[in-house]
Amino acid sequence: MNMDDSTFARSLEDPKKYMNEDYLTMLCLYFKLPDWMTYRNLMAVIRKIEAKGYDFQESERLARHIIAEFESRPQGMSIEKRVRRVLTREEWERENRECGW
Repeated sequence: MNMDDSTFARSLEDPKKYMNEDYLTMLCLYFKLPDWMTYRNLMAVIRKIEAKGYDFQESERLARHIIAEFESRPQGMSIEKRVRRVLTREEWERENRECGW
């Protein structure tokens, strides 16, 4: 996969332009997604995190972390619950200021 991060980010901004089987397979390999995880599910998680004030790259990183956490403990919280527990960007910044980070 010869794709740098900026090219990849641009391709995700307009998924309809790239929607084909080869591209979706490449995305699954890039994200090392489990069989049950689809591109649409990943994008739904990213969009929910973006709604909390994070940019796309931060949201994508958090989404991958949430999915990896779910894979390691599938009997725990659902992905939806884990997303709901993500602080808004403002809450996160306020906590960091209070902690002196």
